[in-house]
Order: sequence, then C-alpha cells, then structure tokens
Amino acid sequence: MESFYTIIALLTAGGSLVTGLINLFTGLHKDAEKVDVVFGVMGISLFIFFMIPPIGFITVDKAPYPLNIDIKRLFLWAHYALLPWFIELYTGHKKRPFPIVTGSLLFISYIVMFFTVADSAKPGWVMIVVIALGIILYYGLIAAIKQIKSGRRTEGLWLLLSMIIYGVLYGLGVFNQLGTNYSGKMVETKIFFPFHFNLIAFMILMSMRLRANTFEKYRLEKILRWRDKRWDSLVQNMRLIIVEIDKEGKINYLNQYAAKALGYNSETELLNKNWFETCLPANEAATVKAVFKDAIQRKEVVPFYKIRIKAKDGKERIINWTNVLVYNNREERKVREVDSKEQGLE
Repeated sequence: MESFYTIIALLTAGGSLVTGLINLFTGLHKDAEKVDVVFGVMGISLFIFFMIPPIGFITVDKAPYPLNIDIKRLFLWAHYALLPWFIELYTGHKKRPFPIVTGSLLFISYIVMFFTVADSAKPGWVMIVVIALGIILYYGLIAAIKQIKSGRRTEGLWLLLSMIIYGVLYGLGVFNQLGTNYSGKMVETKIFFPFHFNLIAFMILMSMRLRANTFEKYRLEKILRWRDKRWDSLVQNMRLIIVEIDKEGKINYLNQYAAKALGYNSETELLNKNWFETCLPANEAATVKAVFKDAIQRKEVVPFYKIRIKAKDGKERIINWTNVLVYNNREERKVREVDSKEQGLE
C-alpha cells in the first residue's frame, strides 16, 4: 500500500509541475490574472514537497523532525497558505480575514512543529493545522456558493465540486488523525494520506478554466477580426481623410482616400513616416508638433481644429480635423485624426 501511495504521489507531483508551470507562465503575461500566478506557485510548491527526500509522502513522522522533513513541510505549508488567496482571486469573494487567519495559523503550526522535540500520537501542531484547513474548507464553500449566485454559475460549480472533494478528503484525514491512524490500520499501512490528493480536483478546475478562456479568446478574436474587416471596408471607401499617428507623430495608419487626397499612389508610401515633417508646411510643422505633444501630455487633445496640410506635389489644403485619443495595450497614446470638412485649396 505504501508503494501505491508513492506512485500516486509521483503522478500528482508530475501533474502539479505541469499545471503549475502552465499557470505560472500564463499568469506572468501582462494581460493575465493574478489567480494564475498564485495557482502556479501552489502547484510548484506541491511538486517540490513530493520530490524532496523522502520522495512522496512522509512515512516516518516522529519528533524531533530532521531538517529534510522541516524543509519538505515548508513547501506543503506554502501550498495551503496560498489556497485561500487562490479562492479569493478565483471567485472575487474578498473576505481578507480568512486568508490572513489561515496563513497565521499555518505559520504558528510550522513554528511549533519545528521546535517539537517529544514524539506524540496527537501532536499539538497537527491540531492547529486541522483548524486552518477547516477554515479553508468553510471559506471555499461560501465563496463558491456566492460565485454561483452572482451569475458565474459554471465557474462556481467547478469550485464547489473541488471544495466538496477537498471536504471529503479533509474529513477522512481528520478522522484518521483523531483515530490514531485508524483508517491506515484498516488498509494495513503505516500511513493514510488521502487529503493531499485534493490538488487533483483543483488541477482539473484550472484546466477547465484555461480551456474555457482559450475558447473565449478564440471567439472574441474571431468577432474582432470580423468587425475589423467590416471597419476596414467602410473606411477605405469613405471620402474622408483618416490618419492615425503615434505620440511621436509617426503614421501608423491612413485610408486609401487619404493617400490619394495627399497625392500618393498607395498608403504604404506614407506609413511609418513622420506626419508633421511629411504632410505639414515646413513653417508650421514645428509649432503644430509642439501643441500636439503638449496636448498629449495633458491628456486634453483638442477634439476639433483647423490646420494646413501639404500634398506630395506641394499644394496645400486647409482641413478641419476631428481628433480622437486612442490607447493600445501598452498604453501608448495614439491620435486618430479624421477630417470633417475640406476648407479649400491654395
């Protein structure tokens, strides 16, 4: 039976490493959520726990505990200390006392365990851990129910199922601990550690979340591509000069009508060129650019203004512009200018 537990522990360790790394790398992306980082650290912590000698579970658990056991348990404690934070981030149900109290109890239990020198059938630090894990169970169930009631039914049901599995394994573990390895004796083994397998439920939970997020991202990208296609088709046929420049004045986009109005055969002739230097009269470019940069810094871009623009052949037009401030993912300001009326030709 002990070899069976070791095999299961190694399989769980492998799953913990894979899901931990996937969620950690996902969470480190600038647009990701903190819940992925927390779960990633949880998974890696449990993997390290399983892999520190003795590999798998702790089969010889008598005080005073050797240093490798102390180090091994440090990562297990870290895993469970992060679990209520994971629940908070996953559900959005913020009850800060639960993570704080749980973390404090686990910290106290670890200190007590570390300095325990006399062996006992029911160590005091174990009782503190039982209370801490019970608080996590209560918080997880309440948060899952709140999440379901808030309208996030699918996510809430998956968490609720995970917490029910956690609760069943927790009950078996407590019963075994209070019964002095009663369950272990029933299956003729020195150890009985079903509780730590609860991570498998959370791994399935996060895998389902990752799958759902992937499909949702694909669906949104498909919608955006369709809308972009419609928008491009619309602006390309508008008899309006549409120009997009970045905060330095570099042209990022202009429609076909704008290129023709400025005397160019194609939009590509103007892309990445400086708008002020290329399309404004030399005697006005510096002044307009200074006003432009000042407005950008103050986040008060003038919505309507009139300036002269210069075509490729040197001819000038007076244009009324409608000015819009746009942000990309890096929050770099861009200005999209659309002429509202061509005033005349000089």
